[in-house]
Order: sequence, then structure tokens, then C-alpha cells
Amino acid sequence: MDLLEQAQDAMARHSWTEAFEMLTEVDATAQLGPEALEILGDAFWWLADYRRANEWDQAARRWCQRVSNESGFPGVCRVKRAEIMRFKGAWAEAEDEARRGCEELSDFPGHAAIGLIVIGEIRLSSGDLSGAETTFQQAHELGRDPQPGLALLRLAEGKHETACELIDSALEDDSLLTLERARLLLGQAYQKRDAQELSRLEFQAAHRTFTRLGAERDLAVTRSLLGEEVERSTKRVVRAMMFTDIVGSTNLINAIGDEAWNHLVRWHDQTLRSLFATHGGTENDHAGDGFFVVFPATTAAANCAIDIQRTLHRHRAESGFAPEVRIGIHTAEVTENDESHTGLEVHKAARIAALAGGGEILASS
Repeated sequence: MDLLEQAQDAMARHSWTEAFEMLTEVDATAQLGPEALEILGDAFWWLADYRRANEWDQAARRWCQRVSNESGFPGVCRVKRAEIMRFKGAWAEAEDEARRGCEELSDFPGHAAIGLIVIGEIRLSSGDLSGAETTFQQAHELGRDPQPGLALLRLAEGKHETACELIDSALEDDSLLTLERARLLLGQAYQKRDAQELSRLEFQAAHRTFTRLGAERDLAVTRSLLGEEVERSTKRVVRAMMFTDIVGSTNLINAIGDEAWNHLVRWHDQTLRSLFATHGGTENDHAGDGFFVVFPATTAAANCAIDIQRTLHRHRAESGFAPEVRIGIHTAEVTENDESHTGLEVHKAARIAALAGGGEILASS
């Protein structure tokens, strides 16, 4: 833990390169307990290394699913996982996870408030300004300043002066948001006020740090704001979306233990990925034991879903066990960025999958 604590101290001092090197060493060598797993995942999240943040979060999640909620730790896991899911564009799943986290953290108002802030930022991203306002207010009532979400909400409402004041205040409090993301928001506020030189200075400062850290998502946003060419192309396309999920995973982990569960998940992931590829599917996201996959046509998605259930049924008959998997399919127009797909219809697809039972395939009409 000593090295991890030193890395946290370096982050508090904004010594990002030093912190990143320490965390990389911990990542490569350490066997950590649940609290340290969560700290490490949180650290990589702040450094915008979302891939490794997600890996460490999943390790903490497996521990969380086996313990009681008296400590509040499982709820904290959910809220942090929801933040990662939000950055990956899985908004419907992220909001559901954050809401469940808030319920589990009802006796820990400070942590529950963080979950409400995540929900508010998801609603803001989807254009639900009124819903965002409500959840930010609830977070504030629980003692948390809902930044940077509230500042972004004021920008969306056209209240540029108020947004600048909120971001300036946040910059004075390092506990609220990282300096570089605050600079990015402040630059956007200056831009809205036609203070172009000030906005460019803030964008350039953020750009230098994001480049050093390799934070590609934030870097792409900053390049766009600076007027540089962004390689990602965006277009509207019709795609068949599939969501899968292992039913009763928590009870299953309790029954078979971590080691057996890890073996099972590896087999499950390899089997499903092979079938996705066979039917022309493109994996968009993999969170825990679930997949979000996109197909060029409904027929391909349906055939793949049938193949998955038949394969699991056959394995169950031959080996005595295979996990129960639910599958949801929805075909609609979505926004495509390279191989990533976002939009309201993606949320609908996730909700359709959530309605299916174990071994079932549920498709929209």
C-alpha cells in the first residue's frame, strides 16, 4: 500500500507523470485487497485511463458482490462503475447502476450524492435539463457541490456568466474536479462569452496535459475546440443492437467462489465473442458479464442470439452446467462514431434486454 499511497499523494499535488509511473508499477506487481482495488480504479479514472480503471473496477466488483452492504462499499463500487460506464457511452446502464448505488448508500449521504451527480450528468448529456437540475439539487442537499455538471447545465441553458463563476469556484477547490478538466470547461465558458483569446489559452493548457497522459477522449474534445481536425467521423446509421447479460450472477458467485467464476466468465466471453464474429457482430462494450454488440442487420443479430442460446443449452446438456443468459435485440437508427454507437435507441435496446429472462431472447417489433 505504501506505493499506492505515494501515488495518491502525487495526484493530490497534480504531479501526474510521477503518479502515473507509480500506479503503473502497482498495476504490474501488486496483489491488493478490495479497498486498494477501488483506490487504484479510482486513480486510473482520474488520470483518464478508462481501460485500466474498468479492469480494476471489475476486480473490486467481484469482491463487492460477495459481501454485505453494512459498510456501504458495494454501493461505492456501483457509483464508480457508473461513472466509467457513462464515459463509455452506456448511459442507460450507467444511470441504472448509479441509481442502485444510491439506494445502497442511503445511510451514507456523501457517497449517495456522488451517485446523484452521475445521474444528473447522464440526463444532461441526453438533453433532459430539468431532470439534471433536479438531481444536482438533490446532491447539493446531501452536501456535495455538483460540479462540473452544474456548470455544464448553466452553459446549456445559455447562462454563461453563471457558468464561469461556478467553474472559477471549482478551480479554487481541488477536491471537486481535476484542474485540466476545469480548464476545459472554463475555456468553453469563455468561448460562449466571445473571449476567444482567454478560451484558447485554457484549451491549450488542457491539451498539453491530456497529450502527456494519453487521455484520448478528452484530447479529442480539446482538439475539436481548438479547431483542429478530429479523426473520428460521425454519421447516422440503422443497426441491430444486441445486449446480453448473465442472469443471477451475484448468487452464482456466492455459490461457486471467485476462482470458478473467473474461469466461467472467461469461457462465456470467449464463446460469445466467437459467435459474434461468426455472425458479423461488432463488440461496442463489455461491462462485467454483459456485452453490447452491433450487427448490420436484424437477421444477423437474431441468428446470433439463437446460436448463443443453442450453444449454452448444448454445453449445459453435455457438461452439466452453463450460465443462464438473457438477450435483447433492437433495430433502429443510431449515431455511429467509428465503431462506437450512441443515442436514445441504444438505451431502449438495453431496457429490452433487461426485460428478458434467463435463456430468453427478447426483440422489439
